Amino acid sequence: MDFHAVTAFSYGSATTLSFILTIYLAFAGWRSTWQLPLAGAALLQTLWLFVFTVQLTQNTTSTEWTLSLEGLYLLAWILALSYTLRKLRREEWPFKLTLTPLVSLLVYLFCLADIWLDLTHGRSTIALSFVLLSIIALTSLEQLIRNTLSSRFLKLLGVSLGIVFIFNVVLYAQNLLFKEIELVLWQARAALLMASSFLVVGAGLLFRNADTHKGSLGFSRPVAFYTTSLLLSSFGLILFALGGYYVQSWGGLWGIYLLTLLKFGFIVILAALFLSNRMRTRMQVWISKHFFNHKYDYRREWLNVIYALTDVTDASELYRIAYQSIGRPFQATNGEVRVLRGQRYQRVYVTPEWATKTAQPVGVDDAFVSIMADHEWVFAPRAKEGPLAEYNSLLPHWVTRHNDIQLIVPLIAQHQLIGFVMLGKPGIDTDLTWEDLDILKTMGRQLANHILTMSQKEQLTEARQLDTYNKLSAFIMHDLNNVAAQLTLVSNNAPRHRAKAAFIDDMIMTVSNAATRMQRLIQKFGRIEDTGLSRFSVGAALASSIDACDPNPPHPVLHLRGADRDIQADRDRFILAFKHLLKNAQEATPPTGLVDIYLDTTSPTSTVITVQDTGCGMNDAFIQQRLFKPFETTKKGQGMGIGVYLTRSFIEELGGSLDVTSTPGQGTSFTARLPHVMEQGN
Repeated sequence: MDFHAVTAFSYGSATTLSFILTIYLAFAGWRSTWQLPLAGAALLQTLWLFVFTVQLTQNTTSTEWTLSLEGLYLLAWILALSYTLRKLRREEWPFKLTLTPLVSLLVYLFCLADIWLDLTHGRSTIALSFVLLSIIALTSLEQLIRNTLSSRFLKLLGVSLGIVFIFNVVLYAQNLLFKEIELVLWQARAALLMASSFLVVGAGLLFRNADTHKGSLGFSRPVAFYTTSLLLSSFGLILFALGGYYVQSWGGLWGIYLLTLLKFGFIVILAALFLSNRMRTRMQVWISKHFFNHKYDYRREWLNVIYALTDVTDASELYRIAYQSIGRPFQATNGEVRVLRGQRYQRVYVTPEWATKTAQPVGVDDAFVSIMADHEWVFAPRAKEGPLAEYNSLLPHWVTRHNDIQLIVPLIAQHQLIGFVMLGKPGIDTDLTWEDLDILKTMGRQLANHILTMSQKEQLTEARQLDTYNKLSAFIMHDLNNVAAQLTLVSNNAPRHRAKAAFIDDMIMTVSNAATRMQRLIQKFGRIEDTGLSRFSVGAALASSIDACDPNPPHPVLHLRGADRDIQADRDRFILAFKHLLKNAQEATPPTGLVDIYLDTTSPTSTVITVQDTGCGMNDAFIQQRLFKPFETTKKGQGMGIGVYLTRSFIEELGGSLDVTSTPGQGTSFTARLPHVMEQGN
C-alpha cells in the first residue's frame, strides 16, 4: 500500500469509529438528554470524515466542501460542549459564557466566507480560523470538566477530545507558518480521531451506570474558568511552531544546537521526575491543586466546624465535637481524644467501641509526640511505605499492635501540641493525599485553639475559686483569732480565780468549745502546712495514711508488689494526699465492701500506687467534668471538695500523674505514677 492508500484507510477507519460514537451518543441521549448535542457534533464529525474519505478513495477533491465541513464540526463541538455545561449547572447562565458560542459562530462565518468567496486570496486566514476554533473548543471543554462535578465518562470525553483539539492547533499552526501540512501529521490525525472515538465509546460502555452530578462555576478561583493554562498551552504550541520555522529557515548548525538543547532539557526533566520521588510528589500536588476539582468543599467543612463549636457548653462537649469534626470526612467509626494534663496526654473522650480498652500512658517526651509537635505530622500507623510511613518506626508498640488505629491527628495551638485525635475505621484508605492532610491539619488547628481557650477558661475559673479559697482562709484565721482570744482571757484570769468553782466550770466549757471549733476548722480546711522535703519509705507513709483513716469498716488493706522504695518529698503532704483517696473510697464503699491500696515497685522507671474500692463508682461525665474541680463535692455539709484536686496537684508537682477508672455500681480505681527521677531526689 502506498502512502495515499494508507491515508485513505486511516480516515475510513476513523469514519467507522466516529459513526459508532454517534450511534452510542444518540442512544444515550434517550436516557440523558444532555448527550444529544454531543451526538449531533459527533454526526457532523462523521460526515466530514466520510466526505474526506470518499474524496481520497476516488481521487477527487472538493476543497470548499471539505474545509466547510471541518470548520462546521469544530463549531458543533463548541456549541455542544457549551450546551452541556449549561445543562449540568444550577445557577443562572452568566453573560460571559454566551460570548463563547457567539465568537465561535462569527469566526466560522468569516472562515466560510473566505472559503467560498476567497476574500483574502489565500489560505492563511482559513488556517488561523481553524486554530482559533480549536483553541475555543479547548477552553469550552476545559470549562465543562473543571466547573461541573464531572462523571468518569465526561472526564474521558475531555481527555480524548482535548488531544484531538490540541493536535489541530499544532497542525493548523504549521500550515499557517509554512503554507503546507506534513503528510505524516495528516495521517496521524486520523489515528487520533480513531483513538478518540474508541475512548469515548469505551468510557460510555464502562461507566454507563454512573450518575452525572451537577456542579457550579468557580468564579472565585485565581483565574476565571481556569482557562489560562489552556490558552498559554495553545499559544505555547504556536510559539513552538514559530521556533520550528526559524530553525528550518536558519538551517545549519544553529538549528541542530537548538534542537539538541531542547531535547536535553526534556531528558533532564523526565530523568528528574523518574528518579526523584520528592519531585514527583510535589508535581502531583501542584497539578492536583491547580488542574483538578478539590476533594473537599473547604468552605462547607469550615462552616460545619464553626457551627458545631458555637453550641459548646462544657469541655466534654468540646472534646466530642473535636472527634466528630475530624472523623466525619473520613467516616471514622471509633476513636478517642487526648489532651495534655500535666506531663501526660490523658484520654478525655472515647467512643463506646474503644471505651473497654485500657488507655495507655502517653508522655510529653515520647518520640512520636515530639514529631507531631515539631512537624505537625499526621501518623498513619497502617502505612507500610511511602512518605506517610517515614516516622512510623517511632510509634509505641501499643499503637502498632492496635489494628483499629488508622490515623493520629495532632491538635496544635500557639506552637504547642495540646492534644491529638486517634481515628479508627477498618479498611480506611491510608494513601492520604495532600487534601486529606490539609483538611486534617486545618481542622486540628481550629479545634486546638478552641480547646486551649476552654482550658484557659477553666484555669481562670479555678483561679477564681482558689481566690475564694484564700478568702475563706481569712475567715478561718479570724475564727482562730477568736478562739485564741478566748483562751488568752481564760489564761489571764486563772491566777486570780482558780479557786472558784464557777470559774473552773466556765474555763472547762470555754476550752471544750474552743477545741470543738478548732476541730471543725481542721476538718473543713483539711490541709497541714508544708514541712519541707525529706527522704522516707513509701510503704511506711502509706501505712500512716491508712492509720489516719476512719476506723470503721471497710478498713483499707495495703498490698506490696516488689520491694519497698524510698522517695524524697514532703512526707506530710504525701500522707494527706493518699488519706484523701482512702477516705473517699471508704465513704463510697459499703461496710461489706473492699478498699485496697497497692504499692507496685516492679518497674525500674516508676512507682505505681493504686487505690481501689468496690463502692458505688462514678460515671464518665462526673470524672471528666467535676471530679478534679475544686469546691465540687457530693457530700452535703461535709468537706469542701478540694481533696482530690489537692491530691492530683501534689502528685503532678512531683512529676507524676493521677489516672482514674470507674464503673458505676462496681467500684473505682485511682492510679498514681511517680517517676523514678523523683525517687532519686533529683
